[in-house]
Amino acid sequence: MEIKTLPDIGKNILLLRKNKNLSLNELAKISSVSKAMINQIEKGTTNPTVSILWKIAKALDVPFQKVIEPESNELFEILKSNEIPIIYSKDHSCKIKVLNPIHFIDKIELYLLTFDPKGKLESDGHFDGTEEILSILSGNFKIKVPDKSAEISKGDSIRYKADTSHNIINMDNKQGECILMVKYI
Repeated sequence: MEIKTLPDIGKNILLLRKNKNLSLNELAKISSVSKAMINQIEKGTTNPTVSILWKIAKALDVPFQKVIEPESNELFEILKSNEIPIIYSKDHSCKIKVLNPIHFIDKIELYLLTFDPKGKLESDGHFDGTEEILSILSGNFKIKVPDKSAEISKGDSIRYKADTSHNIINMDNKQGECILMVKYI
């Protein structure tokens, strides 16, 4: 089975950039992502990290989901397993499957996170008021926000503010999985 990885991401970024009337230089400056990297992403010649996509989304002032999926007005949509976008954490120790349709873009994002042994997902803060709810399917995880941390296990869930930096860390020497919901207020 062939897994597609973000087939229209370059096109999405190009359209978003043009809708904001930004040049490559301007987007590079406000996102802190090089002009060459943005150009490669728009042409589809590179597979960007979550961190780079997040910087671009923040610079474009759009939710992360809008960068990775084209907009659709469809009211009934099926996401086939071989068409679900897959992205990776910066160090590739966490695979992130995008589970929700684009229609929820400004409200909710839903992800299946699969962590390598001792893998981690480090995130910058999202938009003001953003919350995350993490439910553990398998394994033991540590969640860190600037002034708090907690360890949770299979069957547990945690809710936390995600508008500041936060980390999810697999504490086990085996693969672990979680469902992550990002809620915008």
